[in-house]
Amino acid sequence: MRKAGVNQTPYQTNKKIRKAIDKVLERNATNWANLGTGTLLDLKTKEATEEAWVNMSKIIYELDPEFWVSIMKQTPGNLVDKVLKLSELKE
Repeated sequence: MRKAGVNQTPYQTNKKIRKAIDKVLERNATNWANLGTGTLLDLKTKEATEEAWVNMSKIIYELDPEFWVSIMKQTPGNLVDKVLKLSELKE
């Protein structure tokens, strides 16, 4: 276990950042849970849901790049490639 304030990311130390990131993660979970349901929250296609996650992940990156890396380790490779391509276009 880490000592408080030592090598911790903003997600772990800043309540506002944690809340903002949690909101993004919740929205992503909602998108995937509603995929194919035909409800108002359904983005209709896997590609649209993936694109939404790619865009949302940029918000997480801006808030806490180190935490973003830990999330991307759990994201399927093709989505990580899309995120990295977008970041290359920014530069």
